[in-house]
Amino acid sequence: MPPCIGPVDELIARAKTYRWALVYQIVDQLEDSYDFEGMMAAGQRMNDLSQRVRSEWPDSAGPHPLHLGAGGCRVCSVCAKREDAPCRFPDKALASLEAYGVNVSRLAQLAGMNYINGQDTVTYFGAVLFGH
Repeated sequence: MPPCIGPVDELIARAKTYRWALVYQIVDQLEDSYDFEGMMAAGQRMNDLSQRVRSEWPDSAGPHPLHLGAGGCRVCSVCAKREDAPCRFPDKALASLEAYGVNVSRLAQLAGMNYINGQDTVTYFGAVLFGH
């Protein structure tokens, strides 16, 4: 699992086996365009949302959905990979849309969502691919 999830060509091929995607986003206000702490807090909020979507995803939507988040996995404060160990929580680890070769700005456009939401904001996207 993340961060070592495989070659991008294989990930793209895997993503293409799904028929549908549920795309979601968060938009957070920042103090200014240099508000790194605000960006990191929004990223954690996005990860928390992605984990909630995963835990509440209905079995009736079909088997083996692919949950993709934004940026780094953020499940652990220090990734096990940094300690040359296997992932501690493979059922919670999140790969990013970008890792799967998704052009997120194009995805937003196709989903009818804004990629840019105004000055001093940060926007993060997640998706669930489903339906083989």
